[in-house]
Amino acid sequence: AEEGRVDRWHSLLAHAKRRAMSKLKLLQVSSLLSRVTGRAPAAEEVLVIDGPLTPTEAQREQWEREQHQMEWAIGISWLFSLGIWLALGSLAARYWLDSGRDANYSAPFEASAEDPGFTDFRAGICEWFQRPDISCWVWFCPAVRWAENMWTMGLFRSFWFAFLLFAMVNFIGGSTQEDDTSLGWLEHMMLMGIVGAGFRQELREKFQMGARGGATYVKDCLLYSCCMCCTVVQEARMIEDAVRKGHPAVAHKAGETGKAPEQQQAPSA
Repeated sequence: AEEGRVDRWHSLLAHAKRRAMSKLKLLQVSSLLSRVTGRAPAAEEVLVIDGPLTPTEAQREQWEREQHQMEWAIGISWLFSLGIWLALGSLAARYWLDSGRDANYSAPFEASAEDPGFTDFRAGICEWFQRPDISCWVWFCPAVRWAENMWTMGLFRSFWFAFLLFAMVNFIGGSTQEDDTSLGWLEHMMLMGIVGAGFRQELREKFQMGARGGATYVKDCLLYSCCMCCTVVQEARMIEDAVRKGHPAVAHKAGETGKAPEQQQAPSA
């Protein structure tokens, strides 16, 4: 407990030093302007240091109150941003399910003479420009397209659960980047890489790809960490071709909604 209190005081002292340095920078600018304009600095612009630099008990209490208020403000702001983000994403997801999904599966499946089949991903990781319709969805709302991929392959019983999972992972990972005291960007990349690679491995299992497990997990983790949008586009193109061809790995065909399987209408004989 004593060590925690000492650490708390150290953090308060560091906060005080940062505020003091900011004040000194302002005073330096004020002094420079005074020399240029010939105007003496005002009384409130003069910094007077009197007594020891060790904070008093009253100062510690004031800093703690300020820190608590800041934490509350950050928490409320975080929840408010999350609510707006989820609301806009849900509207995009609703539009996708109502009008955008079936159009992507309506085109007939076209197999070339050198068709590699489904033993590997059918498009390159950097060939996103060949399908701008998929790429735009992934860039502006990746949770929708990723949820569509996972739900279509039967990895989730509900489209909306997959959507919320990816949205929360992306939002929480992105919010860590706002903390300048940690490697937030690295935490975001690691979180996205671990989650994305796990489900990408499930896709490999579904299609019975020759390359799966082992080193491919590291590769998939790096792809989701460094190039998440390109990776989701590649998976979407693979799954669209599987739906059009009627591949047995596909769980949900065109015309179905994002409901659980038991809520789907049974296919006619």
